[in-house]
Amino acid sequence: MGISKTDIGTTTISIIATLAVWELLTRIFHIPGYILPSPSAIFVEAVTRYPLYLYHSWITFYEMVVGFLLAAAVGVFLAVVIVYSRIIRNMIYPQIVVLQIVPKVAIAPLLLIWAGYGLTSKVLLALLVSFFPIVVNMVTGLVAIEEELLDLCRILHSGRWQEFSKVRLPNALPYLFSSLKVASTLSVIGAVIGEFVGAATKGLATSSSSPIPSCGLRCRLSRCSACRYLDFYYMALSSWRSASACRGRSGNRHRHNRRR
Repeated sequence: MGISKTDIGTTTISIIATLAVWELLTRIFHIPGYILPSPSAIFVEAVTRYPLYLYHSWITFYEMVVGFLLAAAVGVFLAVVIVYSRIIRNMIYPQIVVLQIVPKVAIAPLLLIWAGYGLTSKVLLALLVSFFPIVVNMVTGLVAIEEELLDLCRILHSGRWQEFSKVRLPNALPYLFSSLKVASTLSVIGAVIGEFVGAATKGLATSSSSPIPSCGLRCRLSRCSACRYLDFYYMALSSWRSASACRGRSGNRHRHNRRR
């Protein structure tokens, strides 16, 4: 059960309708551009300066993807270690749960001091923001197993690897994909926050906040709105793809249950 043409058409129509209402409201109520630029003004700004936005979009996309992939790899590995080592679980897992609620904006200045003002600090912040949901959900999935299945593995004298690959990992996959859906969106937030706090010279956040002498207030606000729209597009695209994948897996399970 994948994405149907009806779903794509409904989503496209809703986006077009939202932009049309936005455009009409700015024109009917004569909203100044420095308060709320219209979609047409944002579009004109994005088209006239598309090389600039493509460059900064690539930087933000790179920070987001690298941070997300590192968070997925480290989170899955650490979750497995936590489940199979009682000592490490008692030492690390409570701290991970506590650190999950710490505002990441407060940690961003420390990462800038430790890693510098380059791309490394932005990647680390994207990793840090998206790391916690992955490891917590993966641990939950690896532990939430019916006791009968574990007893069956012991009766059959299954090794640790067979127990992990045949029982624990398949049971943890729904939890993993759910956490990846959340982490893919959070990685964008982490990258953009790092660019804002770090006052870097690359990335969408920097492009939207840096002043240009030849560009007036309305132009700068259009730039800011265009960059924010691209940030929103990254987050919406990652969430939509993850949700579509989850719907596909859910449909496959329903068809499998009906056959049974």
